[in-house]
Amino acid sequence: MVDRCGCPLYSSDPDDADLVMFLGPDERGVALEVIGVELEGDVILVIHAMRLRRSYRADYARVMACQGR
Repeated sequence: MVDRCGCPLYSSDPDDADLVMFLGPDERGVALEVIGVELEGDVILVIHAMRLRRSYRADYARVMACQGR
């Protein structure tokens, strides 16, 4: 899912500048939220993954619209 997310979300908090969130469906269509830390060389270390929480539904809709879904 991370490699297919064309619209990752970056934190606006300077203390979390290296965090990136990926929202999108898994291969079964289950909406997920995945958070990673950007490392050197365009490497993402995933530190959080779970079903999409209610608090991210609007962001999820925005990401899906960005991807044309």
